[in-house]
Amino acid sequence: MKSLLLCEICEEIIAGVDLLKLKRPLTSEMFLSPGDGYENPFPAGIEWEWFRCPYCHNQPFVTTEEEIDRFVMGTWPGPEKVKTSQGFYVIGNPRRPGEPAKTLREVFEEEDLAKEWAERAAKVVSVVLVLENREVGIATNSPGFEQAASSVAGKPAFGPRKAVHRTR
Repeated sequence: MKSLLLCEICEEIIAGVDLLKLKRPLTSEMFLSPGDGYENPFPAGIEWEWFRCPYCHNQPFVTTEEEIDRFVMGTWPGPEKVKTSQGFYVIGNPRRPGEPAKTLREVFEEEDLAKEWAERAAKVVSVVLVLENREVGIATNSPGFEQAASSVAGKPAFGPRKAVHRTR
């Protein structure tokens, strides 16, 4: 699967690449000339950390400080993805660049959602009824929730109150 490698900084075309031949760590031998009359932009025998874009002279892969630290410690073999003319390509993944990583599918049926909604609504109603009957105080540390629930129960929003915690 042939493509063109783009610099992630300046977005210029810098090399040709056969995506299926890419593996980590990236070496200059994995890249080709971007077209007729152009040389391979990466000198032979070097690894990715020495690659430079021939246009902006930056490293053509965006790396975070954490990734660089892991590379220095020897626990990170280099970039996991490269920017191509079709989009980002994850090295070692057979999916083409620009192809969606996940497909959307229906996880729940509408009946399941309606049932879950009814169960949750019943729990809320039972909590409000318990509060209206003044059987229980608020079993939470959230002051905003406590004030709102107190006003529902007909109690003053502030002042001394006995909290009874129940377990189910």
